[in-house]
Amino acid sequence: MDFYILLKVALSVIIITNQWQQFPVVLGLMVYVMLETVLYIPTLIFASDLFARPRSYKRSMLLLFFNYLEMILGFAVLYSTGKYLNKSFNNWFDAVYFSTVTSTTIGFGDLYPVQTFGKILVIIQSMLVLMFVVLFLNFYSTKIDSKGYFEKSKKRLNNLSCFF
Repeated sequence: MDFYILLKVALSVIIITNQWQQFPVVLGLMVYVMLETVLYIPTLIFASDLFARPRSYKRSMLLLFFNYLEMILGFAVLYSTGKYLNKSFNNWFDAVYFSTVTSTTIGFGDLYPVQTFGKILVIIQSMLVLMFVVLFLNFYSTKIDSKGYFEKSKKRLNNLSCFF
């Protein structure tokens, strides 16, 4: 599983650096790999109680980060397939830059979508980023021990229950 996720990230890098996104078969493979990840992430969010606890939270977080990186690079491949933005890309890194800026919701404004398909891609990428944020928060929230005010109130309730 770990190797497969790394292979999906490498596929995006290979496609964009070699400019293979013009080949329909390669682009179709890229879209398939991205859809697989897109369908896997909501399963982790909404059906997390059906899965066994991960062996390592650090490993799970690292794999989740690589899935996030796969989405950034995958959308960079999609952005570089046409002239959807206000400026054309000078090299492959411009597409990665725009995808990263979009996925981190910074939005500097130097590049922005002007065609409808470009706007749709940005909307889809923004929604996917929200899924990753929810999943990151879900992983972190399960590792946090409740201390302080809430822990004391729980003890106080247990002590009060013995009086009744």
